[in-house]
Amino acid sequence: MSSIITTEITQEDAKRDIEYCLGNAWTKRVISANYFLNNPHVYLNTSENVQAAVSSSVEEGSKILTVTSSGDYCLDSIFHGAEEVVNYDTNRFQYYVACLKYWGVLNLSYEEFCECFQSFHRDDLKFMSPELLEKAIAGFEEESAYPFWKGFIERRKLEQEYLLQWMNSFDYQLLTMMTGMQTEKGIADYAFNTSEFNPAKEICCALRMFESPEARKDAYGYLSSKENFNALKEQLTKRKVSFYTSDIKALKDRLPETTTFDTIFLSNIPFYVPSASFVNSVNTQMEPLLAADGEISYYCQNMNPLWFREKAKNPRFEVPDYCFAQDPMEPLNRTGAKRYLDSYRLLREQYQVDLEALPAYGGTPGILSNNDVKVLVRRK
Repeated sequence: MSSIITTEITQEDAKRDIEYCLGNAWTKRVISANYFLNNPHVYLNTSENVQAAVSSSVEEGSKILTVTSSGDYCLDSIFHGAEEVVNYDTNRFQYYVACLKYWGVLNLSYEEFCECFQSFHRDDLKFMSPELLEKAIAGFEEESAYPFWKGFIERRKLEQEYLLQWMNSFDYQLLTMMTGMQTEKGIADYAFNTSEFNPAKEICCALRMFESPEARKDAYGYLSSKENFNALKEQLTKRKVSFYTSDIKALKDRLPETTTFDTIFLSNIPFYVPSASFVNSVNTQMEPLLAADGEISYYCQNMNPLWFREKAKNPRFEVPDYCFAQDPMEPLNRTGAKRYLDSYRLLREQYQVDLEALPAYGGTPGILSNNDVKVLVRRK
């Protein structure tokens, strides 16, 4: 069966990688420039409105370069007509997530896909369930990513068995009697797997691998309806999809020399990269990869478009203090917001830069804005 092409990862790599991710699922990492490198906490779903980001930037037959992340930029690009999608990510573990989503579209029904990846608020334990995952990966035994998910499924089975044993125990019955609460199994499963305090910490917890576990269906064009999902299923194996491990500072050199793209998606990378370094990467790594009328697109979470326009007029403008929530993420959010604005100002000096305001999806709730902003960068 067709899949996501890569020459960088073998099945032996996948076996080592799943052991690393499971073994370090409890590790807490501070979000920084190095946060995404070999991070055992992979993104299962995105925290962006992918449909809004992709729909106006992908045309029938287009060629797309996108950050891999949860794999949804890739899938939505194909749904909207892309002929070829090249994925890149500094964390190669996101390759496994992209493969799983790809296989899931081919092997699962719309209802099964949503139950497996989108929501755990149910009594039937279908969120990332071993049964649905085994169905999703069936037929891909020869693929590089297969041992990663086979190893995950084995751990998931063990932990669900442990959970059900506990829920049938006297201790649990006593707890429910004392509290008067009979928690649904699906919710208990998620809490059991992600809480700092649970009875199974000694065997690790598989669901702790995932960041952003839930997402709204309307965030993705291909999941907005059963018809859209089936349309993607029909087209998926007819498109060329590949993966490269790379950060944006070395992107051009990681790809074939003759490659050019109609759109390059960067997700929210500028939030994490110093502005001068980001703009240098645009100049040296991305602009040479653009087709004649191509565009670079990045996504700014919880940012007001008025702030960008003010920055263009006044280089000293900063997001006001009252627009940041007072929480432990405040320093990171302040730095990220400043990078968004500084990158925009610097890019305007060399490129045509346009803004598109979107309703806030809530990806960075510590920045208090009702909008997200899509930034489009084109040659003048």
